[in-house]
Amino acid sequence: MPNMFKCTLASGGGAIVLTVTCDSVFAGQTITCTDGTTTLTQICPSTSSYTVEFKIPNAGIWTISSGTNSTSVTIPSSAELHDIPNGSTITPTDSIQIWLHCANIRDKSYTTITQVLNDASTLQALIASNNAADYMARSTAWASDITADPSAMLFIGLNDYCADSLLADATWLNAICNSIYFESVLNVKVPTMTSATAPSGEVSQSGVFQNQSRYAGWKAFDGDNRTGWLSSNVASTSPINWIGYEFTTPVKAQKLSILYGNEWGAFNITKIEVQTSSDGVTFTTIQEFTPTATTSQNQEDYIININNNKKKYYRIQFQGYNASGAAIESKYAVSIFTAQIYGRA
Repeated sequence: MPNMFKCTLASGGGAIVLTVTCDSVFAGQTITCTDGTTTLTQICPSTSSYTVEFKIPNAGIWTISSGTNSTSVTIPSSAELHDIPNGSTITPTDSIQIWLHCANIRDKSYTTITQVLNDASTLQALIASNNAADYMARSTAWASDITADPSAMLFIGLNDYCADSLLADATWLNAICNSIYFESVLNVKVPTMTSATAPSGEVSQSGVFQNQSRYAGWKAFDGDNRTGWLSSNVASTSPINWIGYEFTTPVKAQKLSILYGNEWGAFNITKIEVQTSSDGVTFTTIQEFTPTATTSQNQEDYIININNNKKKYYRIQFQGYNASGAAIESKYAVSIFTAQIYGRA
């Protein structure tokens, strides 16, 4: 019988998985696997790759058959049966061997994170395993090493379950956002805008200085530090201005980057609020930040903990006062040279 056999450890339950790949003539036929005491059956798929899997409960000689065709495979007694540890609960954390076992990897004797990072295929297998990702999220001692590795960050960014699990933990969230490779994981951002609605989404703002188009809100998202948004003049004891962006699909924002200053007679920003909305009408503040006081251009990066909620509408709201500390005067306005929101769809 033209078969190919491969014995591997099961994903759990204390069983060995015997994979049987059959010739196409057995498509739709019943495949039997027996050791004389226990009989297991599967129907061979009608399309490629004509593969069935049997969970073998014990070592011995197992006969694979269909009709008059048969062959045997020996499961040696030396083949160990392992239950897979639960990555969400098993202790202690920060154990490389436990991490490997969570992904059902038993042939590696690694004990350090460096060894894992140097083995791309093993690293990818660990990140691809949901169970291993659960354990990885709890093993925060690895965060700085893993987020400093470009391949690891790429693999994480390609796996939604792993990325979401890590971003839900404060230690991992900070490590990912502070990594130079953060855009491998936070792979959605506001595109380089050429108007309020192009190339996609829509920029809105509380107002524009003297309604001059050169100060329009989308200028803060055009990728040019020499241009930007200048808000309308405000005269209030609690001056507030905001700039917003509507993504085309809901996004889980995790990082905010702003380049602001007072080169255009703007006031000192004393509070920055990140707001979200489901309908673009009612906005809720999800996080507040106190920026660094400055009298010139200043770059600020903020980490957003949005608790895995995804929204289409985001708004950055600013409050501030003039340099003397008094309430802002009518000649002052918010000046944002560049702004960017990073997250995952």
